[in-house]
Amino acid sequence: MAGKGDGEVGVGLRVLRMRDDRGVLHLEKSIREQAGCEVVVGSNRAAGLKLAKNCNVDLGQSEGCVSEASYSRVGRVMTHFALARILIVDDSPGWRARVREILAAHPEWEIISEAADGQEAVREARELQPDIVVLDIGMPRLNGIEAAKMIRQKSPKSRIVFLTVNNDSDVVKAALDVGQTAYVAKANAATRLCEAVAASLRES
Repeated sequence: MAGKGDGEVGVGLRVLRMRDDRGVLHLEKSIREQAGCEVVVGSNRAAGLKLAKNCNVDLGQSEGCVSEASYSRVGRVMTHFALARILIVDDSPGWRARVREILAAHPEWEIISEAADGQEAVREARELQPDIVVLDIGMPRLNGIEAAKMIRQKSPKSRIVFLTVNNDSDVVKAALDVGQTAYVAKANAATRLCEAVAASLRES
């Protein structure tokens, strides 16, 4: 994101999955800290223009008069945020912490809970209805694939992103056959996990 004074700064919010006021305030705070300006939450043209003005963007027009051409120029540098509520499931505390660290690159994604086994994951998903469940496969009490099948029933709008050390082709196929799922090897988590989450959000 360009900083204040760079001449072209704007933040557009194309997708607003607002579940509560806390999520909106968190997003506003994140944008304010990065762009150094006040924030207008909205997805329409007027909101984008007002935000651009608040960020001291030179729109090439007098105050209160903004042309379509100026809006297009600002629009080219807008950043689009998709809010998401995420449940992390892994029997390893170290890996749960690692996933949090990786996902922290996207402040618009909120970690709403963690679970340490498949049964706990199903219970948390049923109660919280997360947008994304980052789910290990090899876990006690209930493995990730069986847990995913139950989560699909209890929280049908949740997307599953499997994150596991198991690259066996039969396991991968069984995981993807659950539906609404993505598969990331833990060895590639640093580079692929955020991509998988973002892709899952676009498909939801």
